Amino acid sequence: MKNLYRILLVAVLSLTTLVTTAASFTSFVLKATVDGETENIDLPLSGFPIETIGGSVGSFVLNGFATEVDESVRGVALCYAIYPKNTLNTPSFKNIQASKANTYRWEAKGVDLDLLSGLTEGTTYVLEFYLLGIDSSNEAFACNNGGDDFKVVFTYNKPVLSFNNGLTAGLSLQTDNDIMYKFLINGDCSYTPDGKLGEISTLTILGAYVDVEHKANLLLTGSLQYKVYKEGEGGPWNGIPMTRTMNGTTASTFSATDVNVDVDLSSLTDGEDYVLEVTYQLINGSEYYFLGREPAIKFTFTKKGKEVDPNYNAKYDVNDDGGINIADVNIILNWILQHQ
Repeated sequence: MKNLYRILLVAVLSLTTLVTTAASFTSFVLKATVDGETENIDLPLSGFPIETIGGSVGSFVLNGFATEVDESVRGVALCYAIYPKNTLNTPSFKNIQASKANTYRWEAKGVDLDLLSGLTEGTTYVLEFYLLGIDSSNEAFACNNGGDDFKVVFTYNKPVLSFNNGLTAGLSLQTDNDIMYKFLINGDCSYTPDGKLGEISTLTILGAYVDVEHKANLLLTGSLQYKVYKEGEGGPWNGIPMTRTMNGTTASTFSATDVNVDVDLSSLTDGEDYVLEVTYQLINGSEYYFLGREPAIKFTFTKKGKEVDPNYNAKYDVNDDGGINIADVNIILNWILQHQ
């Protein structure tokens, strides 16, 4: 591997003098995540215009890449540099080496390189990159957009507040017979385990938390908002205050621990299906931020009626004094219990 690395470095320095090579790249796919949106970008081998990402970029991660070649080769690497736009300095390139998937395919998976690390907010940058390979004869060959390299222009600015792309929140619930659920929620609002609570007659919110990243010196407040409704009908939101814990100057955890809030199910119809929807709400002055609005974080359940002991038998006998004489009131009691 060290020998291959030295060969790649020499190839980078001599790339501009290359005229012909034996091997060539036949495809190039780059996987990147920009502001939480992951995309596999199928790049042309040449003719790629300078791409400008509109607006500001708050997170930019290179997840990996894949490429194919037309013959067996010794190694492949992605060479990249990030530098301020309009700089007069010569870019300094780094490389990410790929692994051989089969005779003609090379891949680099799980790279997850933070391209914004060490950059200055408010500055416009250029990401420049190309593919470099070493064939079986130790000759270098490249996929470099026809000699111009691939270039992406972006401006780096962190958002005022953002929820983590990965695991970012949690929620604890309790239902009938002390059955407990602990849900782990991601930044895209997916969660585990599944949200089917089954047939229940009681529902308690035990606690919740959410982790956020933000700019310094924000006077944030947070709450867990929840509502219960029949799908398609909606309902009013209820709030549970959350306590803030600072994790440095640009990160916070909001939590509500051991709150034990009983969700009111008394007005629901037995046997009908319902939704518990939750959202994490943070407020900075007049600005509101939500995790769980789009998409929504939902849990489903069926309202269970009160059960009557089948062995229960109640009788009301009165003396023969001219009053009402009721021998068996099981039917009446059952009706009362079912309609409370």
